[in-house]
Amino acid sequence: MMTTTIPKACLNEIQKIQRAFIWEDANGNKKYHAMGWVIRSGEDALWIEVMKGKYDRENTNFEHVVAKAQDSTLWKSLVHTWHYFDGYEFWNIGKGNLVRAWTDNETSIEAMGIMVPESMQYLMVKDLVDDNGCWNFDLLRTWLPHNIISKMYALLPPQNDGDTDRRVCSGTDNGQFSIASAYKLVCNFSDNSREMEWLRIWKLKVPERITSFIWLVRHDRLLTNYRKSKMHIGEPWCTHCVDIVEDTLHVLRDCPLAKSVWCNLLNNAARENSFAAELKDWIHMNLQQDLGRNMHMEWYGVWATSCHSLWTWRNRETHDETRLRPIHPWRYILDCHLQYMAANVNNIALSTRQQMEVDIAWQQPEAGWVVLNTDGASKMDVAAGCGGLLRNSHGQWIGGFSRHLGICSAYLAELWGVLDGLRLARERGITKLKVQVDSRVVVQTLNSSNIGSTVGSMEIYSIDSSAVSIGLGD
Repeated sequence: MMTTTIPKACLNEIQKIQRAFIWEDANGNKKYHAMGWVIRSGEDALWIEVMKGKYDRENTNFEHVVAKAQDSTLWKSLVHTWHYFDGYEFWNIGKGNLVRAWTDNETSIEAMGIMVPESMQYLMVKDLVDDNGCWNFDLLRTWLPHNIISKMYALLPPQNDGDTDRRVCSGTDNGQFSIASAYKLVCNFSDNSREMEWLRIWKLKVPERITSFIWLVRHDRLLTNYRKSKMHIGEPWCTHCVDIVEDTLHVLRDCPLAKSVWCNLLNNAARENSFAAELKDWIHMNLQQDLGRNMHMEWYGVWATSCHSLWTWRNRETHDETRLRPIHPWRYILDCHLQYMAANVNNIALSTRQQMEVDIAWQQPEAGWVVLNTDGASKMDVAAGCGGLLRNSHGQWIGGFSRHLGICSAYLAELWGVLDGLRLARERGITKLKVQVDSRVVVQTLNSSNIGSTVGSMEIYSIDSSAVSIGLGD
Protein backbone atom coordinates (compact mmCIF):
# COMPACT_ATOMS: atom_id res chain seq x y z
CA MET A 1 0.00 0.00 0.00
CA MET A 2 1.41 3.37 -1.04
CA THR A 3 0.91 6.66 0.79
CA THR A 4 1.77 10.18 -0.21
CA THR A 5 1.63 13.61 1.39
CA ILE A 6 -1.35 15.74 0.43
CA PRO A 7 -0.16 18.91 -1.31
CA LYS A 8 -0.29 22.06 0.79
CA ALA A 9 -2.42 23.85 -1.80
CA CYS A 10 -5.02 21.08 -1.56
CA LEU A 11 -5.09 21.29 2.25
CA ASN A 12 -5.53 25.07 2.07
CA GLU A 13 -8.46 24.62 -0.29
CA ILE A 14 -10.10 22.10 2.07
CA GLN A 15 -9.69 24.51 4.99
CA LYS A 16 -11.16 27.30 2.87
CA ILE A 17 -14.25 25.21 2.19
CA GLN A 18 -14.59 24.46 5.92
CA ARG A 19 -14.29 28.16 6.80
CA ALA A 20 -16.87 29.07 4.18
CA PHE A 21 -19.28 26.50 5.64
CA ILE A 22 -18.96 27.98 9.13
CA TRP A 23 -18.71 31.69 8.37
CA GLU A 24 -20.44 32.41 5.04
CA ASP A 25 -24.05 32.34 3.92
CA ALA A 26 -25.38 31.48 0.45
CA ASN A 27 -24.44 34.92 -0.89
CA GLY A 28 -20.85 34.78 0.33
CA ASN A 29 -21.41 37.22 3.20
CA LYS A 30 -19.61 36.66 6.49
CA LYS A 31 -21.92 35.68 9.36
CA TYR A 32 -22.38 33.26 12.26
CA HIS A 33 -24.39 30.12 11.60
CA ALA A 34 -26.79 29.51 14.48
CA MET A 35 -26.46 25.74 14.16
CA GLY A 36 -28.13 24.73 17.40
CA TRP A 37 -31.21 26.87 16.74
CA VAL A 38 -31.51 25.75 13.10
CA ILE A 39 -31.53 22.10 14.17
CA ARG A 40 -34.16 22.70 16.87
CA SER A 41 -36.39 24.81 14.62
CA GLY A 42 -36.73 21.94 12.15
CA GLU A 43 -35.42 23.69 9.05
CA ASP A 44 -34.65 21.54 6.02
CA ALA A 45 -31.02 21.42 4.94
CA LEU A 46 -28.59 18.72 3.86
CA TRP A 47 -26.16 19.37 6.70
CA ILE A 48 -29.01 19.05 9.25
CA GLU A 49 -29.91 15.64 7.81
CA VAL A 50 -26.24 14.67 8.12
CA MET A 51 -26.19 15.72 11.78
CA LYS A 52 -29.42 13.82 12.46
CA GLY A 53 -28.14 10.72 10.74
CA LYS A 54 -24.93 10.80 12.75
CA TYR A 55 -26.11 11.93 16.20
CA ASP A 56 -29.85 11.35 16.62
CA ARG A 57 -29.19 7.98 18.28
CA GLU A 58 -32.81 6.82 17.91
CA ASN A 59 -33.97 10.26 19.05
CA THR A 60 -35.32 11.68 15.79
CA ASN A 61 -36.55 15.03 17.17
CA PHE A 62 -33.44 15.63 19.32
CA GLU A 63 -35.57 15.80 22.48
CA HIS A 64 -32.59 14.54 24.51
CA VAL A 65 -29.16 15.10 23.01
CA VAL A 66 -26.13 13.10 24.08
CA ALA A 67 -22.43 13.67 23.41
CA LYS A 68 -19.92 10.83 23.50
CA ALA A 69 -16.15 10.93 23.74
CA GLN A 70 -15.64 10.14 20.05
CA ASP A 71 -18.05 12.82 18.82
CA SER A 72 -16.85 15.92 17.01
CA THR A 73 -15.99 19.13 18.85
CA LEU A 74 -18.87 20.87 17.05
CA TRP A 75 -21.46 18.39 18.30
CA LYS A 76 -20.07 18.45 21.86
CA SER A 77 -20.38 22.25 21.86
CA LEU A 78 -23.97 22.05 20.63
CA VAL A 79 -24.88 19.55 23.34
CA HIS A 80 -23.24 21.77 25.96
CA THR A 81 -25.41 24.77 24.97
CA TRP A 82 -28.57 22.80 24.10
CA HIS A 83 -30.35 23.33 27.43
CA TYR A 84 -30.04 27.12 27.13
CA PHE A 85 -32.71 27.09 24.44
CA ASP A 86 -35.32 25.35 26.61
CA GLY A 87 -36.36 28.44 28.55
CA TYR A 88 -36.29 30.91 25.66
CA GLU A 89 -38.14 29.21 22.82
CA PHE A 90 -41.82 28.69 22.26
CA TRP A 91 -44.21 27.64 19.53
CA ASN A 92 -46.02 29.99 17.18
CA ILE A 93 -49.17 28.01 16.46
CA GLY A 94 -50.54 27.88 12.93
CA LYS A 95 -52.39 24.69 12.07
CA GLY A 96 -51.62 23.16 15.47
CA ASN A 97 -50.86 19.74 14.03
CA LEU A 98 -47.15 19.62 14.95
CA VAL A 99 -47.31 20.72 18.58
CA ARG A 100 -48.29 18.53 21.50
CA ALA A 101 -50.72 20.36 23.72
CA TRP A 102 -49.17 19.67 27.13
CA THR A 103 -45.50 18.79 26.77
CA ASP A 104 -43.96 20.78 23.88
CA ASN A 105 -42.92 23.66 26.11
CA GLU A 106 -40.60 24.17 29.07
CA THR A 107 -43.50 25.73 31.02
CA SER A 108 -45.79 22.78 30.34
CA ILE A 109 -49.00 22.06 32.21
CA GLU A 110 -47.36 19.22 34.12
CA ALA A 111 -44.49 21.54 35.15
CA MET A 112 -47.15 23.69 36.86
CA GLY A 113 -48.24 20.73 38.95
CA ILE A 114 -51.45 20.12 36.98
CA MET A 115 -52.25 16.52 36.18
CA VAL A 116 -53.47 15.95 32.63
CA PRO A 117 -56.22 13.30 32.27
CA GLU A 118 -54.84 10.10 30.82
CA SER A 119 -57.17 10.25 27.81
CA MET A 120 -55.80 13.68 26.84
CA GLN A 121 -52.09 13.29 27.45
CA TYR A 122 -51.14 12.81 23.80
CA LEU A 123 -53.43 15.35 22.18
CA MET A 124 -52.07 17.86 19.68
CA VAL A 125 -53.09 21.52 19.92
CA LYS A 126 -55.50 21.13 16.99
CA ASP A 127 -57.36 18.45 18.97
CA LEU A 128 -58.47 21.09 21.50
CA VAL A 129 -60.65 22.82 18.89
CA ASP A 130 -64.31 21.93 18.40
CA ASP A 131 -66.20 21.53 15.11
CA ASN A 132 -66.97 25.26 14.99
CA GLY A 133 -63.30 26.23 15.05
CA CYS A 134 -63.41 27.48 18.67
CA TRP A 135 -61.60 26.26 21.76
CA ASN A 136 -63.40 23.27 23.24
CA PHE A 137 -63.83 24.77 26.72
CA ASP A 138 -66.34 22.05 27.66
CA LEU A 139 -63.43 19.63 27.39
CA LEU A 140 -61.05 21.79 29.42
CA ARG A 141 -63.10 23.46 32.16
CA THR A 142 -63.47 20.28 34.18
CA TRP A 143 -59.77 20.09 35.06
CA LEU A 144 -57.91 23.26 33.96
CA PRO A 145 -57.68 26.15 36.49
CA HIS A 146 -59.76 29.26 35.82
CA ASN A 147 -56.72 31.54 35.35
CA ILE A 148 -55.50 29.42 32.42
CA ILE A 149 -58.98 29.26 30.88
CA SER A 150 -59.21 33.07 31.14
CA LYS A 151 -56.00 33.51 29.15
CA MET A 152 -57.14 31.08 26.45
CA TYR A 153 -60.07 33.34 25.53
CA ALA A 154 -57.59 35.77 23.95
CA LEU A 155 -55.71 33.05 22.03
CA LEU A 156 -56.74 32.42 18.46
CA PRO A 157 -57.46 28.71 17.95
CA PRO A 158 -55.48 26.79 15.29
CA GLN A 159 -56.87 27.07 11.78
CA ASN A 160 -56.75 24.60 8.93
CA ASP A 161 -55.64 27.33 6.53
CA GLY A 162 -53.07 28.76 8.98
CA ASP A 163 -49.29 28.82 8.70
CA THR A 164 -47.14 25.86 9.62
CA ASP A 165 -46.34 25.60 13.33
CA ARG A 166 -42.85 26.96 13.95
CA ARG A 167 -40.49 27.49 16.83
CA VAL A 168 -39.71 31.11 17.64
CA CYS A 169 -37.24 32.64 20.06
CA SER A 170 -37.96 35.16 22.78
CA GLY A 171 -35.78 38.23 23.09
CA THR A 172 -36.46 39.64 19.62
CA ASP A 173 -39.40 41.59 18.18
CA ASN A 174 -40.12 39.17 15.34
CA GLY A 175 -39.22 35.84 16.97
CA GLN A 176 -36.21 35.31 14.71
CA PHE A 177 -33.20 33.86 16.47
CA SER A 178 -30.06 36.00 16.70
CA ILE A 179 -26.73 35.51 18.43
CA ALA A 180 -27.04 38.89 20.17
CA SER A 181 -30.49 38.19 21.64
CA ALA A 182 -29.48 34.70 22.78
CA TYR A 183 -26.36 36.07 24.47
CA LYS A 184 -28.43 38.66 26.38
CA LEU A 185 -30.93 36.03 27.52
CA VAL A 186 -28.30 33.51 28.62
CA CYS A 187 -26.34 36.20 30.51
CA ASN A 188 -29.55 37.56 32.09
CA PHE A 189 -28.87 41.03 30.74
CA SER A 190 -31.87 43.28 31.36
CA ASP A 191 -32.24 46.44 29.32
CA ASN A 192 -35.00 47.96 31.46
CA SER A 193 -32.85 49.39 34.25
CA ARG A 194 -30.16 50.41 31.79
CA GLU A 195 -32.69 52.23 29.59
CA MET A 196 -34.10 54.06 32.59
CA GLU A 197 -30.61 55.23 33.50
CA TRP A 198 -29.98 56.52 29.98
CA LEU A 199 -33.35 58.28 30.00
CA ARG A 200 -32.46 60.00 33.25
CA ILE A 201 -29.15 61.17 31.78
CA TRP A 202 -30.70 62.61 28.64
CA LYS A 203 -33.51 64.27 30.59
CA LEU A 204 -31.20 66.08 32.98
CA LYS A 205 -32.17 69.75 33.33
CA VAL A 206 -28.70 71.01 32.45
CA PRO A 207 -27.08 72.45 29.30
CA GLU A 208 -26.64 69.97 26.44
CA ARG A 209 -22.84 69.97 26.75
CA ILE A 210 -23.18 68.75 30.36
CA THR A 211 -25.66 66.03 29.32
CA SER A 212 -23.20 64.80 26.67
CA PHE A 213 -20.39 64.92 29.23
CA ILE A 214 -22.33 62.73 31.71
CA TRP A 215 -23.00 60.30 28.87
CA LEU A 216 -19.22 60.02 28.37
CA VAL A 217 -18.73 59.55 32.13
CA ARG A 218 -21.28 56.73 32.13
CA HIS A 219 -19.30 55.05 29.35
CA ASP A 220 -16.04 55.71 31.27
CA ARG A 221 -14.61 57.43 28.22
CA LEU A 222 -13.00 60.53 29.73
CA LEU A 223 -9.45 61.06 28.47
CA THR A 224 -7.84 60.82 31.89
CA ASN A 225 -4.12 60.25 32.44
CA TYR A 226 -4.83 56.58 33.11
CA ARG A 227 -6.59 56.19 29.74
CA LYS A 228 -3.82 58.10 27.96
CA SER A 229 -1.22 55.82 29.55
CA LYS A 230 -3.03 52.84 28.01
CA MET A 231 -2.43 54.54 24.66
CA HIS A 232 1.26 54.95 25.61
CA ILE A 233 0.81 58.71 25.95
CA GLY A 234 2.34 59.85 29.22
CA GLU A 235 2.10 58.57 32.78
CA PRO A 236 -1.14 57.54 34.57
CA TRP A 237 -0.58 59.66 37.71
CA CYS A 238 -2.77 62.53 38.89
CA THR A 239 -0.91 65.83 38.45
CA HIS A 240 -2.17 67.06 41.85
CA CYS A 241 -1.78 63.88 43.92
CA VAL A 242 1.45 62.85 42.06
CA ASP A 243 1.47 59.17 43.15
CA ILE A 244 -2.19 58.15 42.59
CA VAL A 245 -3.62 56.88 39.30
CA GLU A 246 -5.96 59.40 37.71
CA ASP A 247 -9.00 57.49 36.44
CA THR A 248 -12.53 58.82 35.96
CA LEU A 249 -13.61 58.25 39.55
CA HIS A 250 -10.47 59.86 40.94
CA VAL A 251 -10.66 63.05 38.93
CA LEU A 252 -14.40 63.53 39.54
CA ARG A 253 -14.67 62.40 43.19
CA ASP A 254 -11.62 61.08 45.03
CA CYS A 255 -9.00 63.74 44.26
CA PRO A 256 -8.72 66.21 47.20
CA LEU A 257 -9.60 69.02 44.78
CA ALA A 258 -12.90 67.25 44.00
CA LYS A 259 -13.51 65.88 47.50
CA SER A 260 -13.67 69.36 49.02
CA VAL A 261 -16.46 70.25 46.57
CA TRP A 262 -18.54 67.16 47.40
CA CYS A 263 -18.10 67.62 51.14
CA ASN A 264 -19.78 71.02 50.82
CA LEU A 265 -22.56 69.82 48.52
CA LEU A 266 -23.50 66.40 49.95
CA ASN A 267 -25.64 65.99 53.03
CA ASN A 268 -23.95 64.27 55.96
CA ALA A 269 -25.95 61.04 55.67
CA ALA A 270 -24.94 60.48 52.03
CA ARG A 271 -21.18 61.05 52.30
CA GLU A 272 -20.07 57.59 53.38
CA ASN A 273 -21.97 55.67 50.69
CA SER A 274 -21.12 58.20 48.01
CA PHE A 275 -17.36 58.00 48.53
CA ALA A 276 -17.38 54.19 48.81
CA ALA A 277 -19.30 53.36 45.61
CA GLU A 278 -17.77 52.20 42.33
CA LEU A 279 -18.20 54.35 39.22
CA LYS A 280 -21.45 52.85 37.85
CA ASP A 281 -23.00 52.61 41.30
CA TRP A 282 -21.93 56.18 42.04
CA ILE A 283 -23.58 57.46 38.87
CA HIS A 284 -26.73 55.45 39.53
CA MET A 285 -26.89 56.69 43.13
CA ASN A 286 -26.64 60.35 42.13
CA LEU A 287 -29.23 60.00 39.38
CA GLN A 288 -31.74 58.22 41.61
CA GLN A 289 -31.40 59.77 45.07
CA ASP A 290 -31.53 63.26 46.55
CA LEU A 291 -28.11 63.53 48.23
CA GLY A 292 -27.67 67.29 48.41
CA ARG A 293 -27.83 69.79 51.25
CA ASN A 294 -29.92 72.30 49.34
CA MET A 295 -33.49 71.00 49.30
CA HIS A 296 -34.63 73.68 46.83
CA MET A 297 -32.58 72.34 43.89
CA GLU A 298 -32.79 68.95 42.18
CA TRP A 299 -29.67 67.08 43.17
CA TYR A 300 -28.98 65.27 39.91
CA GLY A 301 -28.69 68.63 38.11
CA VAL A 302 -26.26 69.94 40.75
CA TRP A 303 -24.28 66.70 40.59
CA ALA A 304 -23.99 66.79 36.77
CA THR A 305 -22.93 70.47 36.82
CA SER A 306 -20.34 69.69 39.50
CA CYS A 307 -18.81 66.82 37.51
CA HIS A 308 -18.55 68.96 34.39
CA SER A 309 -17.04 71.88 36.31
CA LEU A 310 -14.43 69.66 38.00
CA TRP A 311 -13.39 68.20 34.64
CA THR A 312 -13.25 71.66 33.03
CA TRP A 313 -11.08 73.08 35.82
CA ARG A 314 -8.79 70.08 35.67
CA ASN A 315 -8.23 70.55 31.92
CA ARG A 316 -7.62 74.28 32.23
CA GLU A 317 -5.03 73.74 34.94
CA THR A 318 -3.33 71.03 32.87
CA HIS A 319 -2.95 73.19 29.77
CA ASP A 320 -2.64 76.60 31.40
CA GLU A 321 -0.87 76.84 34.75
CA THR A 322 -2.07 80.44 35.29
CA ARG A 323 -5.71 79.31 35.51
CA LEU A 324 -7.03 79.13 39.08
CA ARG A 325 -10.16 77.51 40.47
CA PRO A 326 -12.78 79.63 42.21
CA ILE A 327 -12.09 80.26 45.90
CA HIS A 328 -15.39 78.59 46.82
CA PRO A 329 -16.00 76.19 43.89
CA TRP A 330 -19.22 74.73 45.35
CA ARG A 331 -20.80 78.19 45.47
CA TYR A 332 -19.77 78.80 41.87
CA ILE A 333 -21.42 75.49 40.86
CA LEU A 334 -24.66 76.30 42.69
CA ASP A 335 -24.76 79.77 41.13
CA CYS A 336 -24.25 78.32 37.63
CA HIS A 337 -27.04 75.82 38.12
CA LEU A 338 -29.39 78.45 39.57
CA GLN A 339 -28.75 80.74 36.60
CA TYR A 340 -29.53 77.94 34.17
CA MET A 341 -32.72 76.97 36.00
CA ALA A 342 -33.84 80.62 36.07
CA ALA A 343 -33.23 80.88 32.34
CA ASN A 344 -35.12 77.66 31.83
CA VAL A 345 -38.11 78.96 33.79
CA ASN A 346 -38.13 82.10 31.64
CA ASN A 347 -38.05 79.97 28.45
CA ILE A 348 -34.62 81.30 27.55
CA ALA A 349 -32.62 78.08 27.75
CA LEU A 350 -35.20 75.51 26.74
CA SER A 351 -38.38 75.74 24.73
CA THR A 352 -41.41 74.01 26.20
CA ARG A 353 -43.13 71.41 24.07
CA GLN A 354 -46.37 72.85 22.79
CA GLN A 355 -49.49 70.81 23.49
CA MET A 356 -52.16 70.54 20.84
CA GLU A 357 -55.78 69.62 21.39
CA VAL A 358 -57.34 67.50 18.67
CA ASP A 359 -61.09 66.95 18.48
CA ILE A 360 -61.93 63.31 17.85
CA ALA A 361 -65.13 62.57 15.94
CA TRP A 362 -66.55 60.03 13.55
CA GLN A 363 -65.39 60.70 9.99
CA GLN A 364 -67.96 60.26 7.27
CA PRO A 365 -66.65 58.15 4.34
CA GLU A 366 -67.34 58.55 0.66
CA ALA A 367 -70.65 57.30 -0.72
CA GLY A 368 -70.78 53.52 -0.93
CA TRP A 369 -68.15 52.95 1.73
CA VAL A 370 -68.67 51.49 5.19
CA VAL A 371 -66.70 52.49 8.30
CA LEU A 372 -65.59 49.98 10.93
CA ASN A 373 -64.78 51.52 14.33
CA THR A 374 -63.16 49.19 16.85
CA ASP A 375 -61.66 49.46 20.31
CA GLY A 376 -60.07 47.17 22.87
CA ALA A 377 -59.29 47.57 26.55
CA SER A 378 -57.50 45.60 29.22
CA LYS A 379 -57.16 45.69 32.97
CA MET A 380 -54.17 43.42 33.42
CA ASP A 381 -54.74 40.23 35.42
CA VAL A 382 -58.45 41.09 35.72
CA ALA A 383 -60.28 41.24 32.40
CA ALA A 384 -60.04 42.36 28.79
CA GLY A 385 -62.49 42.88 25.97
CA CYS A 386 -63.10 44.45 22.59
CA GLY A 387 -65.98 45.74 20.54
CA GLY A 388 -66.89 47.70 17.46
CA LEU A 389 -69.58 48.74 15.03
CA LEU A 390 -70.24 49.19 11.32
CA ARG A 391 -71.86 52.32 9.89
CA ASN A 392 -72.61 53.36 6.32
CA SER A 393 -71.72 56.69 4.70
CA HIS A 394 -74.82 58.29 6.27
CA GLY A 395 -73.82 57.23 9.76
CA GLN A 396 -76.57 54.60 9.99
CA TRP A 397 -75.97 51.50 12.11
CA ILE A 398 -75.26 48.30 10.17
CA GLY A 399 -74.06 45.99 12.91
CA GLY A 400 -71.96 45.69 16.04
CA PHE A 401 -70.12 43.17 18.16
CA SER A 402 -68.34 42.69 21.48
CA ARG A 403 -66.13 39.94 22.86
CA HIS A 404 -64.89 38.92 26.29
CA LEU A 405 -61.17 38.11 26.04
CA GLY A 406 -60.38 36.87 29.53
CA ILE A 407 -56.89 38.10 30.46
CA CYS A 408 -54.61 39.67 27.84
CA SER A 409 -52.81 42.89 26.92
CA ALA A 410 -54.48 46.00 25.49
CA TYR A 411 -52.53 45.50 22.24
CA LEU A 412 -53.97 42.01 21.80
CA ALA A 413 -57.46 43.30 22.65
CA GLU A 414 -57.14 45.97 19.93
CA LEU A 415 -56.10 43.31 17.37
CA TRP A 416 -59.08 41.15 18.33
CA GLY A 417 -61.37 44.14 17.76
CA VAL A 418 -60.07 44.60 14.22
CA LEU A 419 -60.27 40.86 13.49
CA ASP A 420 -63.86 40.47 14.74
CA GLY A 421 -64.86 43.63 12.87
CA LEU A 422 -63.47 42.29 9.59
CA ARG A 423 -65.23 38.99 10.12
CA LEU A 424 -68.52 40.79 10.72
CA ALA A 425 -68.02 42.89 7.58
CA ARG A 426 -67.33 39.77 5.54
CA GLU A 427 -70.47 38.09 6.89
CA ARG A 428 -72.51 41.15 5.84
CA GLY A 429 -71.06 41.02 2.33
CA ILE A 430 -69.28 44.38 2.63
CA THR A 431 -66.52 44.86 0.05
CA LYS A 432 -65.65 48.57 0.51
CA LEU A 433 -64.53 49.16 4.08
CA LYS A 434 -62.58 51.79 6.02
CA VAL A 435 -61.13 50.72 9.39
CA GLN A 436 -60.68 53.32 12.13
CA VAL A 437 -58.62 52.29 15.19
CA ASP A 438 -57.43 54.50 18.05
CA SER A 439 -54.20 52.53 18.61
CA ARG A 440 -51.20 53.89 16.69
CA VAL A 441 -49.21 50.70 17.41
CA VAL A 442 -51.91 48.54 15.81
CA VAL A 443 -52.14 50.83 12.77
CA GLN A 444 -48.37 50.79 12.28
CA THR A 445 -48.24 47.01 12.67
CA LEU A 446 -51.03 46.35 10.17
CA ASN A 447 -49.53 48.77 7.64
CA SER A 448 -46.10 47.17 7.95
CA SER A 449 -44.83 44.08 6.16
CA ASN A 450 -43.09 43.05 9.40
CA ILE A 451 -45.44 41.94 12.20
CA GLY A 452 -43.05 43.56 14.70
CA SER A 453 -43.74 41.09 17.50
CA THR A 454 -44.56 37.44 18.01
CA VAL A 455 -47.39 38.56 20.31
CA GLY A 456 -50.56 38.64 18.23
CA SER A 457 -48.90 37.16 15.14
CA MET A 458 -51.76 34.68 14.62
CA GLU A 459 -54.33 37.46 14.90
CA ILE A 460 -52.40 39.59 12.39
CA TYR A 461 -52.24 36.67 9.96
CA SER A 462 -56.01 36.19 10.29
CA ILE A 463 -56.61 39.92 9.81
CA ASP A 464 -54.61 39.83 6.58
CA SER A 465 -56.55 36.78 5.41
CA SER A 466 -59.91 38.40 6.23
CA ALA A 467 -58.92 41.59 4.43
CA VAL A 468 -58.25 39.77 1.15
CA SER A 469 -61.96 39.67 0.23
CA ILE A 470 -62.62 43.25 1.42
CA GLY A 471 -61.47 46.45 -0.29
CA LEU A 472 -59.92 48.18 2.72
CA GLY A 473 -59.46 51.93 2.95
CA ASP A 474 -57.05 53.71 5.33
